[in-house]
Amino acid sequence: MLRYALEAIARVAADGHEAFPGAFGENLTVEGLDWASLREGDTFEVGDDGLLLELSGPTAPCRNNARWFTDGDFSRISIKHHPADSRWYARVLLEGAVRAGDEVRFEREALPNADDRVGVGGTEYRADDVVAEFVYRGRAVVPEVVSPRV
Repeated sequence: MLRYALEAIARVAADGHEAFPGAFGENLTVEGLDWASLREGDTFEVGDDGLLLELSGPTAPCRNNARWFTDGDFSRISIKHHPADSRWYARVLLEGAVRAGDEVRFEREALPNADDRVGVGGTEYRADDVVAEFVYRGRAVVPEVVSPRV
């Protein structure tokens, strides 16, 4: 499953590119999470139907995404160039339905290294400040059906 942030879509669109939920191939668009602080292994519960996702890593954009960029440079959504605007792959740990507006609950185990830092809701924390887990809430946005550009 491919995940993306509504806030990232807005930033990409503000740069003059054609960006909207579903344009870059994402299956699930979310709003209200600190996208730049994500890391592999983070888990997300979506809605009340039991969907549980685990981030498996950021995804590199491909040529299929070029059509949405004014200059064709799809690196605009690359983790290497714009970590807050990249997309993430997620494994489905438990299946469940997703509806627009569903709550997305983000959880992270305590960081293993006291020097590690993580941003949540615009605030950066050190690992030794974390007792058990971060919990942050956002909401799901159902992507539009995307038609090929003519």
